[in-house]
Amino acid sequence: MTEKMSYNGENIKQPNVGWFFSRKYITENDAYLFDKQIATICANYGKIGFSFITYPIGGIYRYNCQINKNRNARPIHLPDLQMGIQFWQKYVNCALSSWIDPDSPDEWIADFSAQEFKKEMDYARYLGINNVLIELKHSESPKLAKLINNFLDSFNCELSFWILLPTNLTIFNNEDCWLVWRKFRTLCNNCKNLFVGLAFTEDLGDEFASYKQIQSVHSKLLKNLFLNNQCQHLLLSSLNYDELNELVFEEMLNGSLDCIKENNCKRVIEDEFLDEYMDVLQIPLQPLSNSLDSSVYNTFEQDKPKYLQYQKAIKTALEDLLLQNFENIILIVLGAGRGPLVNASLSAIAEARKTFKYQKEFSVKIYAVEKNPNAIISLQYCNEERWKNSVSIIQSDMRSLTSFLESKEIENPDIIISELLGSFGDNELCPECLDGVNNILKENTICIPSSYRNFLTPIQSLRLYQNIRDLKNNNNCNRVHEIKECSELSDNLYVVCLGQFCYLDKTKHCFEFLHPNLTNSSNFREASLTFKIPKNSELMGFAAHFEVVLYKNIILSTHPERHTENLFFLVKSLIF
Repeated sequence: MTEKMSYNGENIKQPNVGWFFSRKYITENDAYLFDKQIATICANYGKIGFSFITYPIGGIYRYNCQINKNRNARPIHLPDLQMGIQFWQKYVNCALSSWIDPDSPDEWIADFSAQEFKKEMDYARYLGINNVLIELKHSESPKLAKLINNFLDSFNCELSFWILLPTNLTIFNNEDCWLVWRKFRTLCNNCKNLFVGLAFTEDLGDEFASYKQIQSVHSKLLKNLFLNNQCQHLLLSSLNYDELNELVFEEMLNGSLDCIKENNCKRVIEDEFLDEYMDVLQIPLQPLSNSLDSSVYNTFEQDKPKYLQYQKAIKTALEDLLLQNFENIILIVLGAGRGPLVNASLSAIAEARKTFKYQKEFSVKIYAVEKNPNAIISLQYCNEERWKNSVSIIQSDMRSLTSFLESKEIENPDIIISELLGSFGDNELCPECLDGVNNILKENTICIPSSYRNFLTPIQSLRLYQNIRDLKNNNNCNRVHEIKECSELSDNLYVVCLGQFCYLDKTKHCFEFLHPNLTNSSNFREASLTFKIPKNSELMGFAAHFEVVLYKNIILSTHPERHTENLFFLVKSLIF
């Protein structure tokens, strides 16, 4: 990995050098503060020439904690919202907690480590980081390899593992370091997400005496390798010094050659997002059964027009209640994620206060309900740092709120707000989820959204047909491994940003859902539609659209004839 730098007016590349940020002796309070200052830490180390930092996944205090049978590990504490997702991906690698050892000869440590490994990997995936560092502790680590395999098989993500091996071979009972690495990567099925790194120590083994023998190594960790001379100055051993000189020179030479090649190529970056997703087939998300990660939330949150419409709808609903002389309003956000609808609600409340400034006093109590335990950390961070602890956060499936009502942890709402809509309106079980809160609603509770309608349009697209045909042999589709047979590939619902296609007839309405559904009427829907297809065309599927009424005349639409202006991330579905 290399980074551009300027020398005599020309751009060359230098090695990416990161800082492993850990503090072995630190108080819990200091660790808590460090964990919430990642942006500052990145900026400070960037100023002195470092390209990135490596920081413990679970936070500093958890990384160094001592565990025993009577003392569990500290909870994960590394809030994601302190920094944009793009900065996490560019400037931060994460390290597995130092005490996690699934292959420990002590059975309870091994079992406990396996549990905590899953927690930390789940949170690393949630953060959206690209790399996780794991220091190999044994010459044979089959349980660690199995955990990595299970993680990569369970989630379609780009997370890479940097497996660090010590250059002091006594740790591996003098077993050849390369053989240790070969055995481990074989256990991991030679996965493309696995990279080897060297943790340089003061005692280099003979196999590291020549740079040529380690030039394929992905990363190098310099840790505890400095020696004190007679004047108590820190020095590298001559062997380490020569080794690092060769590493840096080789990286800069290769980087300069790469830069020359780059300067001869014109790169077009306009419409970068659209180009990345155009005609790429994706399996719809399943937020009810799977917890979304931070990067997915971040993508949704970029759709500013959507949240402005929500804010407008919430403000209008509040004003209607105030005109009915409501003084204490209860507002519940269902499926709060990382808090964009809470932000919209707070902005709407502020606007309503301006409108009724000299007319009446009123209060609004906000509850944020979210089942994703990782997103709860984000909500708690927002509540502490941005919302002045004005929001009550409830970790629960929205369909299980009755017990919270009985224990008076929540109140019957005057307004409920959600954004559970899929790109076909109901394909993410929005009706079923919202019907699950009917037993806590009042007779006059306002639902935002209040209704949504689905539409279909027949289309022709050779590009999409080819993409479906090729799905079995590539990995361009999220969770494509779940679809086994070719016949199933052409009988599915996909999410796609349509690029190369044409409509074959007008868009037609399918069905509609209304909320609140206090009568608990069935959500089963079916429709029979008739289209007139031109003779010289090939019907390959249907583009699916939706139109949602948030409140009164405030709508969001992906209908091709009345698409909401600048609505970007609510892409269409494709039905084959």
